[in-house]
Amino acid sequence: MKVSCVLRVVCVIVATAFTCFGDDPKVDRANMQIFMRQKLDVAKAITEGVVLEKFDMISINTAAMRRMTKTNFWIQTGNTNYLAKMTNFQADLDKLFFAAGDRNLDQATAAYGKILKSCVDCHHIVRKEQLGLPRWGSQEE
Repeated sequence: MKVSCVLRVVCVIVATAFTCFGDDPKVDRANMQIFMRQKLDVAKAITEGVVLEKFDMISINTAAMRRMTKTNFWIQTGNTNYLAKMTNFQADLDKLFFAAGDRNLDQATAAYGKILKSCVDCHHIVRKEQLGLPRWGSQEE
């Protein structure tokens, strides 16, 4: 029952992400902030699952995060390195998902560490772009 409730919430999040970006930059920014907060909630649930060794919680939320990466607005930015970084992020999510399925806390923790590092790195880059600093993947960085 709990799994189906979580899956319904994830479906709503994904559906919202597909429909909320358009021609108005202010609306797009507000929608992106909502979407990123939803991703943060999923990441918090993954953290809780790892810390408390709740492998089902890890699996469910990792799958949700993986689905959210397929709706990501940042693909549209034209950033040359983003696709490769996103592919690596998805591979790390897959490793975490399988480690949780194997109930292997050491592998799950290692995979989650890589995922967290990816999140921090990406947010660092995005903040630079928002401030007009050299873009990710540019020769200036």
